[in-house]
Amino acid sequence: MELQEDNQIKCKSCGSRYPGAKNSYYLIDDNSVNDDQVKMMKWWNDLCMQWYTEFDKTLTSKKLESILPELEESFFVEDHLIFNLDLNNIKDKSILDIGCGGGAADCIMRKYGANVYSIDVSGERAASTGFKHSLIKEGFGVAAQANAENIPFADNTHDIVYSNGVWMHSESYVNIAEEAFRVLKLGGRLVIMLDAKYSSQYFIHLLYDGILKGYLWRYGKSIGQELLPKESQGTIA
Repeated sequence: MELQEDNQIKCKSCGSRYPGAKNSYYLIDDNSVNDDQVKMMKWWNDLCMQWYTEFDKTLTSKKLESILPELEESFFVEDHLIFNLDLNNIKDKSILDIGCGGGAADCIMRKYGANVYSIDVSGERAASTGFKHSLIKEGFGVAAQANAENIPFADNTHDIVYSNGVWMHSESYVNIAEEAFRVLKLGGRLVIMLDAKYSSQYFIHLLYDGILKGYLWRYGKSIGQELLPKESQGTIA
């Protein structure tokens, strides 16, 4: 895809144009995904509105700039995946974040001068990340609601493909892996973390969120895998 002057993006392959606002774009709709994916999108959208909507309403460039050092420090304490990027050497690098969430990690990448392309299956999360991109001066950033199994970039586009605890939520993580390597430049880096699905943390959250809070009945049994906690032990590659 390529950015247009009228705040739209254009597909280089088919010429289709997609609208955007505040550095975020919407590349999928209910007709392009299956029923399970629609449920997953709905779940993540709902969670995003609980976590980010009110916070984003009061967020300004100055406020975001002031909290980034504290955010980076907290990530350092928890040994966050982002520190596998060698932050001091990502200036002007093209980074694709698969599953950007609310954009916290991407904001830190921007702070170090990277050009960050954020995608998420949730339109609400992409919008939240895109809004934060619009508040940061360093580097470049844009977000899109997109399907990681069909990444909207040409072959050999990005220096780094980054993904923190996302692939195992897909029906076919093999497709995501193939797409990640397709858009990665020759000699580029793939930096990912996969949650441990059957950890004790998983079953605790499945019991609390899935059963006690009713998410399994509200969103369907397939949403069980979406209850994986961020802090569960995982594998870094």
